[in-house]
Amino acid sequence: MTLFGEKTILFSVFDAQDITDNDLALMGSKIPKYRVEKAERYRRRADRINCVTAYFLVGYILKKYFSATLPERPVFNKYGKPVLEDPGIDFSVSHCRDAVCGGVTVFGNIGVDAEMKVLHFEDLADHVLSKNEKALYRVHPDPGAFFTEAWTKKEAYLKMLGTGIRDDLFLIDTTAFDAEGAEPYVTTRWYKNVCISTCASKKVITKTISVAELINSF
Repeated sequence: MTLFGEKTILFSVFDAQDITDNDLALMGSKIPKYRVEKAERYRRRADRINCVTAYFLVGYILKKYFSATLPERPVFNKYGKPVLEDPGIDFSVSHCRDAVCGGVTVFGNIGVDAEMKVLHFEDLADHVLSKNEKALYRVHPDPGAFFTEAWTKKEAYLKMLGTGIRDDLFLIDTTAFDAEGAEPYVTTRWYKNVCISTCASKKVITKTISVAELINSF
């Protein structure tokens, strides 16, 4: 039984940085070795925590709601996006300073992106925003929030496609995602200064979970 009867789920953790070294080691023991090795390549402890937590979170979702597990060896699509051995289930992870997110779906593909609110964006706007987005950006009461939302929507969309980031982001017009009945479903929410966007074929059910609850429930 999946959460609320749905099969497209996004979990977010906002307190991962509170965990102890023992908890970090415990989480590392529950995820594939290649992900731990990737985490260990980060120089900052905060980045190592987020890297481990992201896969631990997806492993939790897969086990609890989809009766599935992460592959023991890394599996990638042709663009280099990590995928599962089961082609019927797709996942996406993202983390920034204050958030770790993991999404899973059995309806096509999913993309997730989490970013701290962008404070210095003026030089990027011309290269990232579409013509329609620029018009809205120029009159928006909080252009930094608008830019951050547009950026995360574009990243989530490209993650859903499985292609990853590209140079011509201005060709993606996120205003089209806001039209009634538009597909894919693109949703954005804020938690303090964290912006989280999700792109999927179906409506996404979202849930927040503490890192302690996550560890105790696995």
